[in-house]
Amino acid sequence: MGFPMAKNLLKSGYKLKVFNRSQNKAERLKEFGANISTSIKDAVTNSDIIITMLTDDAAVEKVMGSEEFIKNIKAYCLWIQEDVLEEALRIDFIKNRINQVKEYRLKSNRKATKDLALFSYRFGEVRHQETESIIVPATSSENRNYLPIGFLPKGTIIKNSAQAVYNAQPWLFSILISKMHLMI
Repeated sequence: MGFPMAKNLLKSGYKLKVFNRSQNKAERLKEFGANISTSIKDAVTNSDIIITMLTDDAAVEKVMGSEEFIKNIKAYCLWIQEDVLEEALRIDFIKNRINQVKEYRLKSNRKATKDLALFSYRFGEVRHQETESIIVPATSSENRNYLPIGFLPKGTIIKNSAQAVYNAQPWLFSILISKMHLMI
């Protein structure tokens, strides 16, 4: 979708700086008058309007723990797989964030945490499964007359402040949410 939109904008006389993680895709717009950027930073610097088009959401995932679930807080994390690490490190913001995680882990007194500095682009413990899931907050108020659990779609990372039931089915959710699990 990004290529046709950019092409139409260029044909309409607009000036565009374009960037694509796959450089050859951006190069195709050069014949229509686009300025090809070699980084996101270059593409957005001194730009009045910024339009992004992503073919997939593989690099960004919704993340949820007890607090995010109970208070309906929207949070996201960078989900970088090893096969796209080199590409991700070309983006200054991501590279800086990964370096901050590395430095933080290296300052730890725990050997296991220091060892994880080698993999600072990913979570220390990856238990996520790409399935629908049920989230059960690890802590909640004892004053509730219901169990605060939720049914989540694929693509939601559940943090360690909550429990997860992966490959969840709606019937299981209905049993877990019933009052028979409350200690009244």
